[in-house]
Amino acid sequence: MTLDHATESELNPQEQMVFANDVQDLKNAGNARGLGGLDGRVKFGLDPAGMMAVRDTAPLAEAVAISQGTNSEAVWPLIAQLHTEGPWKSADQLKDAKDPNVRTYLVLAAACRESGYPGYVPKEYLVDRGRVISELSSFAPEQFDARKNELIQGATIAKVVSDGKVPVAEGDVALPLAVQGYHGCVSRDGAMRFAQTTRIEDALLEQAGLVKGFAEVYNPEKDDFDRIPVSDPNSAQGRMVWVKSGEAVKAVGDMVPSAKRIAPGYVLTYTDEELAIQLVSKAIDAES
Repeated sequence: MTLDHATESELNPQEQMVFANDVQDLKNAGNARGLGGLDGRVKFGLDPAGMMAVRDTAPLAEAVAISQGTNSEAVWPLIAQLHTEGPWKSADQLKDAKDPNVRTYLVLAAACRESGYPGYVPKEYLVDRGRVISELSSFAPEQFDARKNELIQGATIAKVVSDGKVPVAEGDVALPLAVQGYHGCVSRDGAMRFAQTTRIEDALLEQAGLVKGFAEVYNPEKDDFDRIPVSDPNSAQGRMVWVKSGEAVKAVGDMVPSAKRIAPGYVLTYTDEELAIQLVSKAIDAES
């Protein structure tokens, strides 16, 4: 992650140095902890892993850890796990919030205000970075419950379905809902619906009457996605898109997608909320 000429002119020399140092700190920590792409936090805001990595926030994160009876090195494995796997597997621990490493993570997470796509420009990142420093600097142990509640309030639940297992909520709500003890959710982003839980097996998509249609690979030259047939070996480089069985006989360019796998436990179901609910509910039952 480097500054282009336009954004570089928006920063004074001191700010350019701070930005460059943060990028390098994040790269170094990402390489050391197996967190590829951690330097991307300068686009989307410092998360707990970023706060532990950047030289100006790391001592503040350490002070939070000490206040909870632990230290940064002991917290790192949990932070790396949650950074890569998401929160659902650890929902019970997060809700209980007794473990000092979990408590440290929650304080750091409460200070994160992640930007959506396309993310912050460098100037905005530095403003948000200053806010993070302020929030971590002002933390006192007696504020833990208040900080945890702030985190929980990041989610607005529209409804809870499937016998109380699956909340449907707006936006990036995985962590706030996991802290409440939920093991998955359906998140709304405009008309789009996302099924989120620990893992959604291909078999659940098959049970819903879907088959693999094609893979999507982002093409920066087009600022769009290319469709690659499942039979093409390069399809493994993309995100698998599932279609209704009747669509599979069409040409790849004509298929209407029903679901796209973003990650092992994260599936876009486009506008189909009922499909998202079904996938999450069955996945949670399978994990039980």
